[in-house]
Amino acid sequence: NSLATAKQNLESLFPGVGNTKPISVTRRFAELSSAVLSIAFYGASDDALLEGLRRFRTSFKSLLMAVSVMYKVEKSRYIFLVNNVDLVMTVYATHGAEGTTDARFFNELQVGYTAAYVEQEVSDHFPDFVAFVRAYDRRLRNMRSGGISTGSASYASETHLRAVLREFASNWHLVAEHMRENVLRGFPNYRTGNEILRALFARLFSYHRRCEAAVDTHYPVLKNELVAGTEIAYEVRQLSKPFG
Repeated sequence: NSLATAKQNLESLFPGVGNTKPISVTRRFAELSSAVLSIAFYGASDDALLEGLRRFRTSFKSLLMAVSVMYKVEKSRYIFLVNNVDLVMTVYATHGAEGTTDARFFNELQVGYTAAYVEQEVSDHFPDFVAFVRAYDRRLRNMRSGGISTGSASYASETHLRAVLREFASNWHLVAEHMRENVLRGFPNYRTGNEILRALFARLFSYHRRCEAAVDTHYPVLKNELVAGTEIAYEVRQLSKPFG
């Protein structure tokens, strides 16, 4: 079929390292599948037709994944996947196919790709801060599961964490603005960009809250090094405002 043929010519589909916009195959897939969905919805139930749709969407997903791995930067792969799936969802909405099994399939993909992008973006911009929180969370889980005792748990040194907190405090707002600009450039769909922006800063705020809990419990002497949670919350609300 046409998707199989396209998969054999991935180089011709790859839009280029700096281009993460939807590829032409995506719109053709979305238009054709939404037309078939309309037939399936308004016509008699046909198991063979529904199975054909399932295989069609699975093949398209496979094609997108094959093109995405051509990006050397992992975050670019997620942006590319989000933008292509977003186009499919937009075409489905135009043709009234939002409530179909296919739409739910792509919505689940979109949720996963968006979460992956958000996690990558935050960890790329705050690597030491995120690494500390993740390591601390792992230790807590191990203690709660009986893997290690409270007394033998190994935590980051105060000296190391002080340096991490000071670095975060010195540049977090500037870095957050840069992340916002990345979303604006990376996602051409206004609605999708704003949803990702909210998810991005919600994730950053979540990391900060978990860091606060760690400091309160094991590093009380470093409380004055923390950016106040109220300041983070206020700035996050400002940065999360819709583009306009």
